[in-house]
Amino acid sequence: VVLWVLLATVPTRVLVFAGGLGQFGWTLSTKLRRGDPRPKRLAQTPKSERSSNPLNTWLMNAFLGLPSDEDLRRTYFWDTQKVLQQEAATRSTDKRSSRLRNLWQAKWYGTIEI
Repeated sequence: VVLWVLLATVPTRVLVFAGGLGQFGWTLSTKLRRGDPRPKRLAQTPKSERSSNPLNTWLMNAFLGLPSDEDLRRTYFWDTQKVLQQEAATRSTDKRSSRLRNLWQAKWYGTIEI
């Protein structure tokens, strides 16, 4: 009964978001509690092999994962072209209708089928 009331009152997208956020938070907290083991001789280890703080790595990856303006432009290029073609077709139809209305000054116009 409690599950039914919960599902009836709370939107599903909120429940899915809370589940994912809970799982992410649980994993993050266990990683942070466990700590970051460092090599014993840090000075002798090459810089490329040194382990860094995973939180810094996660934050940097999240920041670098954001799409740039160029990424968005490339992603939506063809959708934009399709919308522009539809708008051009609508404009040309409206322009043609306006010319016909001004030329013939008809009360109505359309196709006649016999």
